[in-house]
Amino acid sequence: MDDRPERVRCERQIGKDGLHATEREVLTLFDAGAGIKNIEFITGLKKATILAITNRFCVTALEPWKDDARQGSAALLAAIRLHHPGHCGVAS
Repeated sequence: MDDRPERVRCERQIGKDGLHATEREVLTLFDAGAGIKNIEFITGLKKATILAITNRFCVTALEPWKDDARQGSAALLAAIRLHHPGHCGVAS
């Protein structure tokens, strides 16, 4: 049996977005506009952890390379769908 607290376990939901529960919680709060201080209070996580999660997964217009990466991923997915239309799910 795993004695670690629920928030420390690294279980991923199969067929979902691949995020850890903690990552999903932080990003949900961040997207809702909770702010770093409120996220710290709600989750009990350190500011550095919250910033690491939001910096890793959030795409903003302020960082052009992230927008380029998103566009490149979309172009790659479109090319794959063109050649293998039955093997790719819908865009998320």
